[in-house]
Amino acid sequence: ALLWAEAQGANRVIFAMPTRFTATSLAEDVGGGLYHSAAKEKIDAARLQASDRFLLPIVVTTVDQVLLALTGRTEKQHMRFANLADSVVVMDEIDAYDDFVQGNVQVLSRALSTIEVPHLAMSATLPSSFVDDLLSAEVSLADATQGSDAFAVRSVREVGKEQTPVPDAVEEAERAIIYANTVDRAISYYRSLEREDKALYHSKFTRPDRSRIEDRILEM
Repeated sequence: ALLWAEAQGANRVIFAMPTRFTATSLAEDVGGGLYHSAAKEKIDAARLQASDRFLLPIVVTTVDQVLLALTGRTEKQHMRFANLADSVVVMDEIDAYDDFVQGNVQVLSRALSTIEVPHLAMSATLPSSFVDDLLSAEVSLADATQGSDAFAVRSVREVGKEQTPVPDAVEEAERAIIYANTVDRAISYYRSLEREDKALYHSKFTRPDRSRIEDRILEM
């Protein structure tokens, strides 16, 4: 993320994290300023104030603090907004947000696009529907192979989604677990199962959805 931020040529990078815990952990790794409601226990007063106003070259905060900068409610939020407009924003651990905050992240993404602030969303996995919403604004993709053909793409081909048959033993069993090595294959198994008491679980569900599915599996 820092390499990407440096390539954008902005004066600062703001990391917007889902929780105070993740923000504090990241600030310890990157050595930047830290601001959230409990940050005064981790950082000296002068650095805390500078972080609060997004003044330092690297600021680690929680996503709600970045959203507040859009409100313009106070003089501090006006200062934050001015510094935000001269920054790049990295939103990390996107899959950890609940539905409400994910909705706010989408609003933030549209606002940052409007004021032409480059922003990077990072996550191990995300539901495709959320990715579509997050990237609804016009997005330009950098060519990673520019200036070098070391990793040039030679060809692209469409790979069909295979329909995997469910073993008869699974349909007949009182209890069964099917482990699949891809999300698409797991979905294929799930759709092929004719029994009603079934559950689908994989990494592309958001954390709140995973919790609901886990509860249902335990009930089953």
